[in-house]
Amino acid sequence: MRHDSVLHDRYLKLYANANQSPRAKTCPRCSHLYSLDEINPIILTKTDKKSKDKINTKKIPKQVQCSECFLVWCFRCSAPWHENFTCKQFIKGDKLLLKWVNQENDEQRNARKCPKCSTFIQRNGGCPHMTCSSCACEFCYLCGRRYCKIPFIGQHGSKFSVFGCPKNLHPDKPWLRRTIRGTIATGVVIASPIVAVGAVTAAVTILPTVGIYRLVKRARARRRANQLIVSALVRGYSTEEEDTGHAHFDPHLDMNAEVARYRAELEEELPTHDDFDPELDGIAEMAHYRALLEERVANYANEIFPLAIFADMDVVGLVLDNA
Repeated sequence: MRHDSVLHDRYLKLYANANQSPRAKTCPRCSHLYSLDEINPIILTKTDKKSKDKINTKKIPKQVQCSECFLVWCFRCSAPWHENFTCKQFIKGDKLLLKWVNQENDEQRNARKCPKCSTFIQRNGGCPHMTCSSCACEFCYLCGRRYCKIPFIGQHGSKFSVFGCPKNLHPDKPWLRRTIRGTIATGVVIASPIVAVGAVTAAVTILPTVGIYRLVKRARARRRANQLIVSALVRGYSTEEEDTGHAHFDPHLDMNAEVARYRAELEEELPTHDDFDPELDGIAEMAHYRALLEERVANYANEIFPLAIFADMDVVGLVLDNA
């Protein structure tokens, strides 16, 4: 059989604890087997009976130090070293400390042990969510359990979650609390696949149809708006023919009246404001039509310049001022 040193050491620790040997105990911190015979070995002979009796009756030391973790502890009571206290006094004080810890004040315990490193933590106020300063473990001060959080199932602070704090829901009726939370958790687990399948089905069937409908509606509205703009711009100019055969623009055209008339025609043929597309709403603004008409006026003014405007101008005065 293969020799396993770890298993052998564990066997020696369990054997020493089971036999309660007065000269071999385990360290209270690291559980390392500490034997007085190994620390101070004495070679005995068959004829040296006096030495053997001397070893058996040797006084057991009180203060020892572990060779592995270097903890100074009491060999007699297997507790950390207690200076100026007997073993009986120290054990009594430890019991008093535990009694004080378990006492409740203002519906909470005086202190709580960290579930990871067993450090006592006292709460002065605030929420019951505690974080140990030694090991950074997060736990609940009301029940002493670690914080647990699972999506869609809940967390420790949830009232109806299976991971919720027992103090949040019927603390005096554990069976009722477990029944309520278990029923809710079962319903969530069963309903989650159904909701997921329904959402995927709706996304595959409804969303494409709605998207296509909105695109078609927007394209038709844009086409109607473009037709109305073109027809409105064409009607805004005079069709009188001059000798040269070119169209003559009326310089006395009332821009405000024409724009108002085109806007009224556009609003009659386009949908209402509730169903109106936001992009088409910007096209229907008066400023947009005014800019289009002014651009067309500028184009015609460049082609056919009205020389009659110089009749009322003081050309001589302008020349003298510039000189």
